[in-house]
Amino acid sequence: YKRQPYNVWRKLSKDILLDDRTELFRSGDPQGEYGFRGAICNYLYQARGVDCSPEQIVIGAGSDYILILLSMILGKEHTIAFEDPTYKQAYRVIQTLGYETVPVTMDHNGMRISELEDSEADIAYVTPSHQYPTGIVMPIKRRMELLKWAYGKEGRYIIEDDYDSEFRYKGRPIPALQGNDTEGKVIYLGTFSRAIAPSIRISYMVLPKTLLPAYEENGRCFSATVSKTDQKILEEFMRSGAFERHLNRMRAQYKGCLLYTSDAAD
Repeated sequence: YKRQPYNVWRKLSKDILLDDRTELFRSGDPQGEYGFRGAICNYLYQARGVDCSPEQIVIGAGSDYILILLSMILGKEHTIAFEDPTYKQAYRVIQTLGYETVPVTMDHNGMRISELEDSEADIAYVTPSHQYPTGIVMPIKRRMELLKWAYGKEGRYIIEDDYDSEFRYKGRPIPALQGNDTEGKVIYLGTFSRAIAPSIRISYMVLPKTLLPAYEENGRCFSATVSKTDQKILEEFMRSGAFERHLNRMRAQYKGCLLYTSDAAD
């Protein structure tokens, strides 16, 4: 596929393995390698306005694993509200984990906060930057209302799934909800599978500082699920500027496809 930067990835892989890096074959940090988490931290701040430190980032092999790990951190005594309609795979995983779930309908701005308030939910799972499957972008006012809901009662959280925020073709991108969170209520999820290639299987979450003790107690016992080699390759891919160049090429290509489709429809 054209969207897969195969040649650059191959060169980086070769260069990294040619170096005398015997440490790559040792057990990795369960949270993810610190340098890689630092690269993600820098990228998220520049591209999405996410305010975090490497200590808040946890790496995992795919979004399903991240949700399983998050359930160990949060515990099972929660009711999770989902946008209706929603991303079915995340919904299935959450239900399989044994959580109570409630659907919350949407209007043209996203999840209805009044309906969320009336529900028994204490966690809201949302895709504000590009709602799946409707494509709605949640405006700033609705985001502030959602944060106000989270601040309204102790123990409430928002799971912000920013699954494909890299690709936006009209208007300036709205920064992530997490960047406006002043009370540590937003758990931010991201993945490289859509931006690079489905086979990458590297996802991450940014935990609020208030949840780091729970991670240390309940989550750090799980071994690393992404190899140190793959993390190092992706770290170099990001730090070298290759990731940003790849995204720019893909944005231009996809925008051209959209314009072509629009012209053909006319």
